[in-house]
Amino acid sequence: MTAVDTNILLDVLLPDPQWRAASSAALYAALQQGQLVVCEVVLAELAAQIGEEATTQKFMSDTGISLASTPGHACLLAGLMWKQYRAGGRSSDIRVRTGTGPSMAGGGSRTRILPDFLVASHAQTCADQFLTRDLGFYRAYFKDLSIVSPAP
Repeated sequence: MTAVDTNILLDVLLPDPQWRAASSAALYAALQQGQLVVCEVVLAELAAQIGEEATTQKFMSDTGISLASTPGHACLLAGLMWKQYRAGGRSSDIRVRTGTGPSMAGGGSRTRILPDFLVASHAQTCADQFLTRDLGFYRAYFKDLSIVSPAP
């Protein structure tokens, strides 16, 4: 099962002149390996770009992509990773205090938003691999996430 990031879908949908062919090929290759899924955040971002519910559903159906709900533990992981990111640390820096949760400093002026972390934690929890063009960020915070990326 492959979780698909919004950037791959938009490359195909819009179409992006630099990435369309590579993203289309990567999407097709992933489909040949098994099921394609997205999380709620990716579906919402896709709907925002398309602008119509029926057209969004048709795109999902035509591409063979289904919605896989994000489990609670993936949401918790996303929150912990985002807080660590905001504090300026890496995922390996997380320490848990018994009964009180993570011990991390807050703050930071980072640009990534929590939905990015929800997308990655969903992929890590619900899929065998994650198809995205956004390699560095996801590799830094989700070490157990198997990432596949198209080459332009």
